[in-house]
Amino acid sequence: MKAIHRVVQVLLIVMALSCAKDDGIGLDANPIDQDPQPPIDHGPQLKITKIEPTHARKGVDVHISISGFDPNSTGVRVYFNGKEGDVISKEESHIIAIVPPLAPNGALSVSVEGKTIIGPIFHYVETLVPSTYAGSSRGDTNGTAFKARFNSPRALAMDKWGNMYLADKFNHKIKKIYKNGTVSTLAGTTKGFKDGAIYQAQLDNPSAVAVDSLGNVYIADSGNHRIRMVTNEGEIHTIAGGEAGFSDGLGGNAQFRSPSGLTMDREGTLYISDSGNNSIRKMSREGLVTTIAGDVENGYADGERTEARFYNPMGICVDQGGILYVADNENQRIRKIAKDGRVSTVAGSTEGFADGIGPEAQFDYPSDLVLDANGNLFVADTDNHVIRQISPQGKVTTVAGRNLSSPVEWPMVDFENPYGIGMDGDGQIFVVDTGNHLIRKLTREPIE
Repeated sequence: MKAIHRVVQVLLIVMALSCAKDDGIGLDANPIDQDPQPPIDHGPQLKITKIEPTHARKGVDVHISISGFDPNSTGVRVYFNGKEGDVISKEESHIIAIVPPLAPNGALSVSVEGKTIIGPIFHYVETLVPSTYAGSSRGDTNGTAFKARFNSPRALAMDKWGNMYLADKFNHKIKKIYKNGTVSTLAGTTKGFKDGAIYQAQLDNPSAVAVDSLGNVYIADSGNHRIRMVTNEGEIHTIAGGEAGFSDGLGGNAQFRSPSGLTMDREGTLYISDSGNNSIRKMSREGLVTTIAGDVENGYADGERTEARFYNPMGICVDQGGILYVADNENQRIRKIAKDGRVSTVAGSTEGFADGIGPEAQFDYPSDLVLDANGNLFVADTDNHVIRQISPQGKVTTVAGRNLSSPVEWPMVDFENPYGIGMDGDGQIFVVDTGNHLIRKLTREPIE
């Protein structure tokens, strides 16, 4: 009987285990055989579909379109690449936030009830506060900054000590504006051509200046078709050019026609906008002049050095890597020359006034430009009477000045045909306000 009882117990245990497996319970249950669980409802999937504008200065309203956004959501915050802006409006699928000061360039993001949504890239546009730096009215007077007088000044350059050099074109002089604001004549007397001591030398419509690390000043002496240099010893020498013409060569064997733009790279190579020859030239430290882009024939064409065409190129600047940027005045464009000599267009198309990206933008005879440490170009847009900024992505924005076609949303200053623009070692921008015979300063926002 005990044996029979033991067999019955074993059979009962086996049947129990078999039932457990069939019912899907127990440690050995197969998860595939379990009943499916209902999906978890995470709510609507939020997505930033658009921001407008994508480029703006502080205090501007940015409209953010978000699919699936509920205006009754709590904890809604907007960040401009990590810097929070105030949310002023919440509507279905739409938020409005204010650009905070000095918002970094980068992705805009929105936080909704602790969940972060990443949106498109936002580009911050600086607010530049204008003031008069030197000059008062047409004339030829030295002295304190606000008593000094200039006559249609055209271009400026800064030395490493914070002094400014100004091509005072119709006075046929180079003026020096010391860091303390005192204005003096560096070189030039009356219209003409004469080398020698600075108090006897003559210039003819000087149009551009550059300064090397030793403080030597280089002059594009446009009316004399020469490149001149003012030494620290107080003399002017002709270092290249002579009679008007077009030829490469060493020193006086080279020929220019109305050169009107100068810049110098870190190695001491001087780059020249040879305006009358519609070409870009360079001069080595040894005085050898060569053509790097363009030809005597005017026109517009991008491409290799021998294919490219300019039309009255004027202002020129160079970046740390040796890439050149040119204000191609009568082509209404800003051009770039790569180190291999290939020319391309950065921005601009036809004569007019329009902000936008690349060819969407319009200029009206841009004359000069300068590059900041972040890769932004600032352009003196002469006949539009404004200063434009070109971001590294090619977006053109008006940052100072007044144009009747433009919206009024930046600090107002009335320029009259600004021809020149420059920058000091602190990144502050100076504008040669030619028609007003003034030098203006555009104070940049302080770094936090």
